[in-house]
Amino acid sequence: MRIHFDIMSPSFLSWDNGRPVGASIRNGYKRVRCDGKWLNHHVLIWEHFNGPIPEGMEIDHIDRNRGNNAPSNLRLVTRSQNSRNKAIHKNNKSGIKGVYWHKHREYWYGQCKKNGKTFRTPCCHTKEQAAVLLTKLREEIGYAY
Repeated sequence: MRIHFDIMSPSFLSWDNGRPVGASIRNGYKRVRCDGKWLNHHVLIWEHFNGPIPEGMEIDHIDRNRGNNAPSNLRLVTRSQNSRNKAIHKNNKSGIKGVYWHKHREYWYGQCKKNGKTFRTPCCHTKEQAAVLLTKLREEIGYAY
């Protein structure tokens, strides 16, 4: 059987007989076995609509839902950009991505990384102030996502 790109299928892929292709694996990605190889749905869909993935690039799920392989939810990014599109860590105290509480000095600050270099905001009395400064800092350094 052959795989078809099918925008009516929940997985955007179907077999000749119309049945959806593949299965979800533990990490949330959908895969299919084709010609003895396991292939990720998001890669197949990206390449069908956009062509090959250039070396050093990867496909990011914009909404962070690994099962949502709609072409509009996929984008081409570097590894660094992809790692920025993550959910807030479960131990985040502020509820704001990139804003942290300095326990010993008792202040809020914002932090982000670009090209391996760490950038930090000045100390703040509130997490909201740190978030505003972090947004400005990200704009200044050209931090995407």
